[in-house]
Parts: sequence; C-alpha cells; structure tokens
Amino acid sequence: MEKRCNISHISDATLRDECFKDYLNCDSGELYIEYESRYENTKILREIIDEFCDLFTMPAKWRTRIVLIFDELNNNAIEHGSIKSDKNICYISLSKRSTGLFIVWYVEDTWNAQGSKNHLEMRQLQSTFRDKDFSQHHSIRGRWLFLIISQLVELLDFRPSSLWGVQVYFEKLIPLD
Repeated sequence: MEKRCNISHISDATLRDECFKDYLNCDSGELYIEYESRYENTKILREIIDEFCDLFTMPAKWRTRIVLIFDELNNNAIEHGSIKSDKNICYISLSKRSTGLFIVWYVEDTWNAQGSKNHLEMRQLQSTFRDKDFSQHHSIRGRWLFLIISQLVELLDFRPSSLWGVQVYFEKLIPLD
C-alpha cells in the first residue's frame, strides 16, 4: 500500500493522522513524499521519517541512522541536484520479514543545480571512493555518502530519476532484536 504525501499540506500536528493512520498494525508500507527543494523542509521530513520508522517498531539505533542517512541524501539533493522551488521526491518502503525489517529507499532530484552530476558520474565517483582510505583525507567531499552510507546499507546505487535528475537508491535489512 503506497501513501502519497505532499509536505506543503502536512503540519507537525497531523503527521500520524494524515500520513500514517493506514499503517497501524501493518507488516509493510510505502511512503512517497514530494517536497520543495528547500532546507526549511528538512525538519518536517525528519519527523515524517522518524514517525514512519516508529510505526514499524524499528530499533532506536537504526531509526537514528536511517534519519541521518535521509538527511545526507536530502541535503545532497538540495545542495547539488535541485534548485530552490524544484520538487524532490523521497520514497520509502518498509516491510517486516522473518529476518528483520527490509527497507527500500530513494531520494530523487531534478539535476537543475549548477554542477549537478548524473547517475553515471555518481557511479564513477562511487567506484573511485570505494577503496580510498578517508582517515588521512579529511578535506575530501563526499566521504559521508560513499564511505559511511555504503557501510551501513547492503546496496547503494545511483539511477536516472523520473525527474530527469539522479535517484540515490539504497536497500537495508535491519535485524529485529
């Protein structure tokens, strides 16, 4: 079941009622969020992600990590992929399995920002950074995306997006204690 949300119509007080009422006591759910590419939306997006993870009883340690990963993907889309007022997309699918909670997630930008990279250029950067020792290179940008996120998820990929930009996609299986 996919739930679509446009954050310009969601206030803090209506998160559970508007976005999540259909997911109570469910084993899976999808959330599709369209949002204006502005840093001012980051707080409400974080709260939506945290609330969605809470509904599926994600362990607190992983809820925090998932919100941090989303922050990185969202901030990259805003800073490097889209211009202000473009619409970005965030998609999350959570499903409970016998082995844990499986997440499929992506953030899409429009590729309108100056200097934006397409999905092939991002894959090349990922390949370049894969074997780099970042402990001695503190000034290299992109460490978070390629080093940390790659270590937290099973799959990090860059794909063409429906918005003509880049879709940053990841999958993760979180064991439930």
